Amino acid sequence: MINSYQGKFANPNLLKLQQGNDLVFFANHFYDHWNALALSKIEIEEQYYANKKELCEYKNFIDFFAFTNGEPEKAYGNSEINILKGTSVEKIFSAFPAVNNKSNFVLNRVSLIQEDENFNYVSYKMFRRFIGSKLHSAKLFFKLC
Repeated sequence: MINSYQGKFANPNLLKLQQGNDLVFFANHFYDHWNALALSKIEIEEQYYANKKELCEYKNFIDFFAFTNGEPEKAYGNSEINILKGTSVEKIFSAFPAVNNKSNFVLNRVSLIQEDENFNYVSYKMFRRFIGSKLHSAKLFFKLC
């Protein structure tokens, strides 16, 4: 059931195949995919470091973190962000719809769906978020397939 909703999960073979891809990076998402609000400080740290230990085996690992489901107040709060600030994580990604500022510790992530396999379409989707209501301008810059 989860595969029909979420899609296929990555496995070690797929990660090994992609570790040489300059456009792919592996970041942390908790070892057992828990909702951070359900975890204690110790459990958050354990989940973070257990997953980091596995991901450090790949040369394209970056020490970024995305909360499971990523929605503020439903998946995490300020106390969970502060716990992760005490680790080695460099940036945190949220699913909150907002414009990013590179100095922010918590950044909005762009969700992708299976149809987003086309690079031009993904670029268009990302660009569209930054121009807001000027959607027609984005269509002039990116040719959709």
